Amino acid sequence: VEGYQTVSPPVFSQDGSRFGMFARKENERWVYLEDGVETGDYESVWLWHARRTPGILFSPDNQRISYIVRKDDNMVNVLDGKEHSPYEKIAFNSFTPDSSHHSYFAEKDDKYLNVYDGVEKNQFFDKIAFSWWHPAQNSLIYVGMRDNQWFLVEDNNEYGGFLDIKIIPEKTAYSKDASLFAFFGQSEEDKWSLYINHEQKGEPSFWPLQKSFRFSEDGAKTAFVLVEDEGGLVVDIDGERSN
Repeated sequence: VEGYQTVSPPVFSQDGSRFGMFARKENERWVYLEDGVETGDYESVWLWHARRTPGILFSPDNQRISYIVRKDDNMVNVLDGKEHSPYEKIAFNSFTPDSSHHSYFAEKDDKYLNVYDGVEKNQFFDKIAFSWWHPAQNSLIYVGMRDNQWFLVEDNNEYGGFLDIKIIPEKTAYSKDASLFAFFGQSEEDKWSLYINHEQKGEPSFWPLQKSFRFSEDGAKTAFVLVEDEGGLVVDIDGERSN
């Protein structure tokens, strides 16, 4: 690209119809560049931010765009050309599967909060570990820590607090129709319990292997492998355990 000191690697939309990049001009200022059109005037930009999310993000329908820039030593999310409030850090920048909503997490006064469609949610955490969208809905789900306790948050409703949470990989955490969601929560030392739609199921176990968890095709049964405190492996099928 001519006329610029440097440019970032281009980022394509999912259908390949659009691509954007950051470019630094002769005056050391940065712009967002798409189809030869410059947007913004920034002191610095963010090519990658927390959790390895690219600084430029297109929505799933390819119509919307969000990117991260720096202003006055703060990070700013620019959504569809409009700058949001500055924050110390920004992470988990994402759109809903249908592209109608946008979310990220921001550090403010040494706490993290969710910013949903540009509006701050009044739930503060010391740390955010995971964030994703429900596969069949537009509900945001994330895991946050407050006062050394872990909470799973869905649609702004908090479930916890746990000593720790094991997140099951998304492909197997949900039943086939996505009506059931599973995770493991630790309520006591060396005691992990299975939770289905936030309700505890069965007896606690010493160490469940979350990647082994499966729902049956109809969602009526569950199965996973756990490690006993003596070190042996046990299969749990709907609460019934056998070697």
